[in-house]
Amino acid sequence: MASKEIDRWLKSEIENVPDKLIKFRDSKLESKMTYYTGNWQIDVMANLTERQSEKLFGKMQKIVNAGGLAFFQKRMKPIEIKESEFTDAETIQGFEYIVMRTKRS
Repeated sequence: MASKEIDRWLKSEIENVPDKLIKFRDSKLESKMTYYTGNWQIDVMANLTERQSEKLFGKMQKIVNAGGLAFFQKRMKPIEIKESEFTDAETIQGFEYIVMRTKRS
């Protein structure tokens, strides 16, 4: 079985999302926060093992189920990367993942 090419920085950012959300929920300093920028599910699946992904999604589900927060996505403008002698042309599409407080928090 071939191993994945893991972006260690991105993996760290992904793994820190639940902690960011809990700090946001508990601090009550801001009413809105962008907690991730990219393509969440694709990035998780590409940089975490299946077991790590399941654990992370479980943590996220507990945060969602606790209530008091509303989650949104905002599509970002696509980034066009031109062809070079080393790479093919591609378009990168991502999202801003935003959390806001609801009145019950």
